Amino acid sequence: MKRIVIATDGSPDALTAVEEGVSLAQQLDCALTFVCVRTPAAHVFGDPISQYTADDDETTRARQTIDEAMSIAIDANVDAEYEILGGSPAEAVLDVARSIDAWLIVVGSRGRGAVHGALFGSVSRALVTHADRPVLVARERIPSRVG
Repeated sequence: MKRIVIATDGSPDALTAVEEGVSLAQQLDCALTFVCVRTPAAHVFGDPISQYTADDDETTRARQTIDEAMSIAIDANVDAEYEILGGSPAEAVLDVARSIDAWLIVVGSRGRGAVHGALFGSVSRALVTHADRPVLVARERIPSRVG
């Protein structure tokens, strides 16, 4: 069975990617693997207590993100599993896609904010540039104005 990897971080564009990926999986009879990457908070002053709190916050955010994606897949009656990983988001998504021989990677056009993108680079751009398989960059559909 073909498998689609969907990268999600809980952002609105990632939700669009989840919805598009689930729809494709439904139409093409594919299974899904959602990938959410916990990104550690940048610590300027290295306070160990705040580091653990930030990690817990990231784990909670990742779990909520995956729960939402899995709920959408279950509602669509699509076979789905997930991975919550740490590290570089693009590298983690690519590693999962390669390890399960995914047929397609789906990602949103923007993640959790402009500052995050400026600091860490665009995950969608990195995936399109480095992936050894097709990547669909999902964007919110804007109704066309005819007339």
